[in-house]
Amino acid sequence: MTFSFELFLRVPVHGTTALLLLTLVSACARQEETRTVSVKHGDLSVIFRDNSDPSRLSGVDTLMNVEEAPDYDAYDPAEPGASAGLNFEHIISGHENPNNRHTPRHGKYTLLTEPGGHSVTLVRRPEDSPWRVASTFRYTVKAPHYIDFDFRCTPRDASLFGDHGYAMFFFANYMNDVEDVSLHFRGQQSADGPEEWISTNAP
Repeated sequence: MTFSFELFLRVPVHGTTALLLLTLVSACARQEETRTVSVKHGDLSVIFRDNSDPSRLSGVDTLMNVEEAPDYDAYDPAEPGASAGLNFEHIISGHENPNNRHTPRHGKYTLLTEPGGHSVTLVRRPEDSPWRVASTFRYTVKAPHYIDFDFRCTPRDASLFGDHGYAMFFFANYMNDVEDVSLHFRGQQSADGPEEWISTNAP
């Protein structure tokens, strides 16, 4: 629910007194909690999901290009619980620990919508993570056919990661059948080479 409050300030302006009215609106309050949300923008129709259903993965649940393939879901819809993209899968520490597997799937991950309708954010409090890691994962659908994502996290107890003091954050895409399984990204083939499109396959 949106809320606002008004603050009156009386300040001197060139020897006179001016009365200023400031209306402040909480950005967080404008966000609304939900379990799933559909975003349609540009050529894309996207459904995002939280992790409140243990049998379903959080992140991008459905991704369709309504212009070029309106009946094709880019994420595998055939296997229950495996239709997910940009899914936060693991936090892996530098030592043996049962929490190295699938901890982002467990514990509350709140899905918030934002004004404007093109962005959603998954929010996790440190007390809901066995690693005491607070995190946000913001997805923004951009025309004509992109999803930008911004992941931020704050470890609140570094001692949980052991003597080596490092952690790996693992994200997964469970894709439907595709013509080309390669990953495509901008990069350089050599230190002095030009930036170009590079493709590679998983081993």
